[in-house]
Amino acid sequence: MELIFRRLALAAVLLRFLGHGAWPERPEQAFVGPGVGSRRTRLCGGAAGTLRTPTRLRPAVSRASAEDDEEDDDPSGFQDESMEPMRTMEFEPGKIPYAALAAAVVQGKDDVAFALLGAGAGLEDKGARGITAAGFAAQKGDLDMLKHLADKGANLEARDETGRSILVLASIAGQPEVVQYLFERGVDLEVRDRGQLTALLWASLTGKTDVVRCLVEKGANTDVVDADGMTALKLAAIFNKVDVVKVLVDAGGDPKTALALVQKFPQCKDTVSFLSSRV
Repeated sequence: MELIFRRLALAAVLLRFLGHGAWPERPEQAFVGPGVGSRRTRLCGGAAGTLRTPTRLRPAVSRASAEDDEEDDDPSGFQDESMEPMRTMEFEPGKIPYAALAAAVVQGKDDVAFALLGAGAGLEDKGARGITAAGFAAQKGDLDMLKHLADKGANLEARDETGRSILVLASIAGQPEVVQYLFERGVDLEVRDRGQLTALLWASLTGKTDVVRCLVEKGANTDVVDADGMTALKLAAIFNKVDVVKVLVDAGGDPKTALALVQKFPQCKDTVSFLSSRV
């Protein structure tokens, strides 16, 4: 049943594309699963049990819903003012709020984060969407904080509640320097989330060209496919991410198969033009 759902949902998205419907400005909006629309079930996570990846496709959320999510509470799960009392308090071991470190990191309060670390805050405590402090640092592109957390023993292979690794979070967020650092630390480039997507697949469909280039240079598998048989090149092509398409074709991707997929889509004219020149 799950496979049937995936196929039908993918067909629905493609039909919408062919019908000149509004294609999401943020490609990952097209890749959301059941439960979309709630302020608490957002794209990069949400309510427990809500799988929201490209293998559970359905038409994109509305623009209003997307804007509403962007204005939502801090992704750490803490209101900003909740950190104010922590600015001057001396933390006592054993009395630190769960995931306070993750909240401090995502809010950019390094002084609080350092104080929490000094008091023994849990490095692997998970904030909203099951993301650790290291995951939030990677997502924000805060390389100095990520290095500090790693030096303290943070797990750089930690997963969020949808199975996304810290590398995947950094790739979706478009943080090539973080991706480079994680590679140097030996993280697995091919780790998959619960939707069977790797960092390269995510970076390709979201148009993160610098991340794609970095991953390709580091040896990421460009032939890997998700649960629906979509390669990085096909995902980039269908979202008209022409700069990513160029990188992947130069890396050996087959322009013919990608062209066959998108040549009828008027929204992909830039990609079609490039692919046609390489066939």
